[in-house]
Amino acid sequence: MKHVRHCLALLPVLVLLAPAITLQAQTVYRHPELGFRFEASEGWTKVAHPEDRMIYHLQAPGDRLDVMLWYTETEQEAGPYLKKMADMKGYQALTDPRREELRRGEATVLQAVAVTDAGDLRVILAAIRVGEGLYIAQIWCPLERYEEEREEMESILESVQVGS
Repeated sequence: MKHVRHCLALLPVLVLLAPAITLQAQTVYRHPELGFRFEASEGWTKVAHPEDRMIYHLQAPGDRLDVMLWYTETEQEAGPYLKKMADMKGYQALTDPRREELRRGEATVLQAVAVTDAGDLRVILAAIRVGEGLYIAQIWCPLERYEEEREEMESILESVQVGS
């Protein structure tokens, strides 16, 4: 009975500490020129794209996830644009583009798989219409790691935001 009382006495402490133990610190990653950002775990590194300074590409520690943000001027609607983009990149669409509510707005999202020489990838493409163009977010990981990375990929998508 004495052990039960000790366990019961510790229970409130464990309940208070649980969020601190399970939550990983989040960092806001902002495109340097566009009002475009996402949240993810700490420690991501920038991948240079000298061919296009408007591409903001970040990679998670251990090369387990990548996120790329950019803007394109187009009159085309988000769904057809994402389908065309996936086709041009040789991605196999797993879903039709669909509207999804994010924490701070709405996006059109397409789930896909990419077969590359470097390995197969699981890809999420998202587009947000603003004015005369689309803000595009591309999130990907190696296909074999998708089940491990799925929750973080969905969390990143959910955090994508355009504007201040």
